[in-house]
Amino acid sequence: MTVKEQQECKFPPCISNWKNAKGYTIPLDKRLATDGRGLQTVQVNENVAKLAEALYIADQKACEAVEMRAQVERKMAQKEKRKHEEKLREVA
Repeated sequence: MTVKEQQECKFPPCISNWKNAKGYTIPLDKRLATDGRGLQTVQVNENVAKLAEALYIADQKACEAVEMRAQVERKMAQKEKRKHEEKLREVA
């Protein structure tokens, strides 16, 4: 880069709004009051509620599927155990 390009790309240093010109720290509530953020009302999109409900339903279905899978695995393990015991009885 040339010197001219470097000077054009030079950004001014950040001015912190944490302190005023005399160097005193400004409390957070005072900064927010002057900023105007506290005056704005937060609007939540109605799709957020739909998304939350869809995620809840999906979570419930996933839990049910996991539970059903665990039950099937338990039943299969019991059947295998019974078969193994029967084979041992036949051998004895």
